[in-house]
Amino acid sequence: MRERRLIIHAGFHKSGTTALQEAFDAQSNELKAAGIIYPNIGRRAHHRVAWALSGKTWGWGKRGGEKTSIKEWEHLAKAINSSDDETILISSEFFSELDGDAIRRLFSDIKGRKVQAVFTVRPLVKLLGSSYQQYLKYGIKALDIINEFLLSGMKEVGELFGSGKMQLPFVLQSAEVMKLAVSYLEPHMDKTDDSGRGTVLLATVKGDVHDIGKNLSEMYIGESFNCFEFYY
Repeated sequence: MRERRLIIHAGFHKSGTTALQEAFDAQSNELKAAGIIYPNIGRRAHHRVAWALSGKTWGWGKRGGEKTSIKEWEHLAKAINSSDDETILISSEFFSELDGDAIRRLFSDIKGRKVQAVFTVRPLVKLLGSSYQQYLKYGIKALDIINEFLLSGMKEVGELFGSGKMQLPFVLQSAEVMKLAVSYLEPHMDKTDDSGRGTVLLATVKGDVHDIGKNLSEMYIGESFNCFEFYY
């Protein structure tokens, strides 16, 4: 008998995971004939199991989000450990969010099987549009996405650069990603009346590192002021 395995398809988010999970579920009989079990827990994917392991709240905390009981994971782990099947496959992109403690618990709870993680990847630029569209469908305002996610991310980038832990090319790349993300969100921002708005002139050396700050400033105050760029 060959080595028994647990294969975890762990995402990442927006990398075709839903399509793969639907295929795994639809072809579960064919997979079983090939010696691979895709457990049916009442859903096509195993999100609740991943949420239980992570201990995080699924959904927005202020919008009725709830934590999933760890018993969801314990029940599946017990079923995996008692199975004689050679290979078991589970899938959820939320496994990619597990921290070190959750990963160690997963390995500890699975007995007598080699645990392998498989990831599907896509270029970041291909993910942004789909990701932010999903946030907007949840009812989150575009400006809130910018303030809560994008600006906090750029703040961390700035801190890493200031402490010497991140090199300039990666800072510039982060700024380009930020700019692209904002371009997806701009059409969904609330429009305001231009009358009575002040005017701001933003100037820097084109291509200089300070161009990042100029772009962020324009994005942040652009809803309240008419901004004009000047390069020299």
